Amino acid sequence: MTREETLKILAVLKGIGVKFEGDVDLIVHIWSDCFKSDTYQEVNAAIKKLMVSEKQFFQNGLIAKIKDLLVPEDLFIDSATAWNEVRTAMRNSYPDIPKKTNEAFKKLNELTQRVLGNSHVLIEWEYETSTERLNTVIKSNFIKEYTNLCKIYRDDYKNGGKMLECLQKPKEALENKEKMKLIENLTKGMAEQCQSFGKQTERQEI
Repeated sequence: MTREETLKILAVLKGIGVKFEGDVDLIVHIWSDCFKSDTYQEVNAAIKKLMVSEKQFFQNGLIAKIKDLLVPEDLFIDSATAWNEVRTAMRNSYPDIPKKTNEAFKKLNELTQRVLGNSHVLIEWEYETSTERLNTVIKSNFIKEYTNLCKIYRDDYKNGGKMLECLQKPKEALENKEKMKLIENLTKGMAEQCQSFGKQTERQEI
C-alpha cells in the first residue's frame, strides 16, 4: 500500500474504535512498511473479516491479525492430505523403474518434496519399512515436519514471500528446461527433414 492508502486504512480502523497511541508519522510509516507488498483492497477485505470475528480492536497485535488473514487459505494443502499424496506416490514407485519413481515424486507439491528430500525415500518407505513403523513413527514425523514448514513459509508469505518464491523456482526452471529441450528436438527434427528433402530433390534433378 502507498502512504495515502495506509492513511485511509488507519482512518477506517480509528472509525471502528481502534485507539492509536504514539507518534502519528511513525505509526503511518510502520503500517505502510508492514503492508508494502499488499494492496489496499486486500487489507481492507482482511479488516472486514476481522470485524466479523472481533468485538473489540486494540492497537497491539492488530498488524499480526490482519497479516494472518492476508495469507490465502489454500496456500498449502493440509498435512493429512499431504500424507495421503505421499502414500499414493509410494504405491506408484518401483525399485527397478527409477523413471516411474521420479515421476511420482515430481507430482508431489514443493513442500512435500522438501520434507522427503529425494525420490529414493518413496522406495525406502514402500519396500523397506514395516507397516507399523510407517503408520506411527514415519507418519508422525512427516506431519510434524510438514506442519513446521507450512508455518515457516506462511510467515514468510506475510513478509513478501521470498522463501516461497525460491521454493517454487526450481520446479519452474525444470519445466522451462524441458520445454526448451522439446523445442530443440523439434527444431532438430525439422532441420533433418528439410535436409533429407533437399537431398531427394537433388537426386530427382540429376
